[in-house]
Amino acid sequence: TWRMDLSSAQEAFSHARQLRFRSDRVERFLDGRELEDIAMLSVWMEDWVSVLGGVRAGGRPLRFSTLAHGWDLYAHRRTAGRIAYREAQLRQAAQVLCISEHGADYLRAHYPHHASKVRVTHLGTADHGMAPWSPAAELRLVSSAYLRTPKRMDRLIAALHHIQRPVHWVHFGDGPDLPALKEQASGLPHQVRVEWFGAVANEGVIAYFKKHPIDLFVLLSDDEGVPVSLMEAASFGVPLLANDVGGVKEVVTSRTGVLLPRDTSPERLSTVILDAVHTCSGDPVFRSGVRRSWQAYFDASVNYRTLAECI
Repeated sequence: TWRMDLSSAQEAFSHARQLRFRSDRVERFLDGRELEDIAMLSVWMEDWVSVLGGVRAGGRPLRFSTLAHGWDLYAHRRTAGRIAYREAQLRQAAQVLCISEHGADYLRAHYPHHASKVRVTHLGTADHGMAPWSPAAELRLVSSAYLRTPKRMDRLIAALHHIQRPVHWVHFGDGPDLPALKEQASGLPHQVRVEWFGAVANEGVIAYFKKHPIDLFVLLSDDEGVPVSLMEAASFGVPLLANDVGGVKEVVTSRTGVLLPRDTSPERLSTVILDAVHTCSGDPVFRSGVRRSWQAYFDASVNYRTLAECI
């Protein structure tokens, strides 16, 4: 049985007051408007779903939908193992638009009485064309993530200790684990070159993909929804390597790269990286296939039109 201590009770009360305040503001915004002409979408299945649900429960015929990603979807990712007001959110929302089949299956299994409201609407990324590629002595890896423990970038560092050929690894993103990861990476063999680019605007990441040949894009998180970073890399035809968590397998398939078990040893990871680069990275047919897969499933110009039609 879930029990609430005093600090949790105070936090819950404060949270409820915040939701009530926002509900009042929404009520005032809606005064005098024809609600039949308004359709709302919450980009995250979080507080605004509770706010809009409260407004609707108060008697307003308000129609709203919500996207559902990862942190806002899976209760096991929360310290308390639960998400406040989830049942009420599902009861009031017209639709829950999950970004992954994995997320949709999770909701249908845990809330079968709301299964009819759940559907999948993949996110997408813009088309910037194919990335350049040419052979090189160095193995060129790219990763992109906010550096905290669940992203598990230390596993890539451990794997690079077992690769004997020259490596150039570029990482986009900063975070609380950056100093420790830099310290770990300082002990890598001399043939491994690491560049920490830190926090870079999306335009900067896109510019890098457009200009630099990349052999493999790597993601090793312990949990995910469907990472936009994987979609973006695939749009350039860059082969992918990631572990099978959340909805990752909806992007990383045999047509786009290598899908690893959730937990893979550093030795095994190093072998898979070398094999992937050998079999996928230099093959123009494979790289074109990566891009075609992105076009089929994660092209923003298609997916966001579908999303607009849903709401």
